[in-house]
Amino acid sequence: MKNKIERRRHIRVPLDIEVILNTPKGTIEVTSADISVSGLGVNLNSEIKEIGDEFQVLLKAKGNRELSLDCEKMWSSKFISGETMYDAIGFQFTHITPNERDMIASMVENYFLN
Repeated sequence: MKNKIERRRHIRVPLDIEVILNTPKGTIEVTSADISVSGLGVNLNSEIKEIGDEFQVLLKAKGNRELSLDCEKMWSSKFISGETMYDAIGFQFTHITPNERDMIASMVENYFLN
């Protein structure tokens, strides 16, 4: 069995917040799987077909905070939970401001404090 090498530069933590993907094919509401200051992983119901490679993502955090970010799809895979098949998709944030990065870093930090 090969050792899997972690290539991410930033810590990725589980996060359960509402995420809205604004895609060329329409708007999709999902719940995030994990987040870091450089990207986001989400799980989509497999009924959703090809959705493109570039998105605008709206993160709805606690305290009615919203964060709108541009992102690019970096990877995708399928997994099964119970009787449902999902598409897991990883996004990299693009054009992120220092303030937006700080807000995401706060979400990651709060994971370790709670």
